[in-house]
Amino acid sequence: MKIIYEDDQKSILRFDRGEEVVSGLIKHTESVDLQSATFSGLGACDFAELSYYDFDTQEYKKKEFAEDLEIVNLSGNISWFNSFPAIHLHGTLTRKDFSAIGGHIFRLLVSGTCEIHLQKIGDTIERKNDEQSGLNLLSD
Repeated sequence: MKIIYEDDQKSILRFDRGEEVVSGLIKHTESVDLQSATFSGLGACDFAELSYYDFDTQEYKKKEFAEDLEIVNLSGNISWFNSFPAIHLHGTLTRKDFSAIGGHIFRLLVSGTCEIHLQKIGDTIERKNDEQSGLNLLSD
């Protein structure tokens, strides 16, 4: 991952072929002591692990996609849970036939590039576990 541009409020990040986006965002958050942020992105990947959250079982149902995909939209945020960076990332990916898949992203391996526009937040936003839903929700 390379920082293409950075100022007090934003960063432009570029992930290259073979890099994994979620772990890269965690590493970046820790290395620059980022408090919290929102981000969006686009690019291309050749592997994605997507999921949706099943409220009945309170578990993520995951599925892997090992194929060439366009990243037409990524959106997410960076917060903290139990003193560790928490990357909450959703995305829409398209196939060669122009059909779309999407969901919560657990892993994303870049095939061409992935460009992330990160908007910094000046305060630390925390997550806490919500027993009713089973999710780690943003807390006030």
